[in-house]
Amino acid sequence: MMENFPVRARTEVRTRWTAQNLYFLFVCPYAQLNLRPNPKTSTETYGLWNWDVAEVFIGADFKDVKRYKEFEISPQGTWILISINRITRKVGPGIPASRFRHESTVLLAFGTAQ
Repeated sequence: MMENFPVRARTEVRTRWTAQNLYFLFVCPYAQLNLRPNPKTSTETYGLWNWDVAEVFIGADFKDVKRYKEFEISPQGTWILISINRITRKVGPGIPASRFRHESTVLLAFGTAQ
C-alpha cells in the first residue's frame, strides 16, 4: 500500500533550450495520481488544471507580468497551451499546437516495508 511510503512534496524541473526550442523535464513523485477520465491527447484539454499536471508559466516582459503563456501537461499526455492577460481577464490560445510537441511517461516505483 502506497501510504506506507511517504512521498516528498518535491518536483524536479530541468530545462534546456536552443535558438528554436525550449525543453522541460518534470520529475514529480506522487503517491496517488488524480487523472482525468477518458483522456484525449490529440487536442487541447480545457480545464486540465483540475487534475494532476505539470505547469510552466512564461512571460516575455518583466514590466508587464500580468500577460504570460501557460503550458500544462498531465502524466496521461493531455495538454493545454493558453495566453493569459490578467488586466483584461482574457484567456486565448497559447501557441499553434502544431509547434508544440510533448511526451509523458509514468514510472511506477515499488519499495519494501521495514
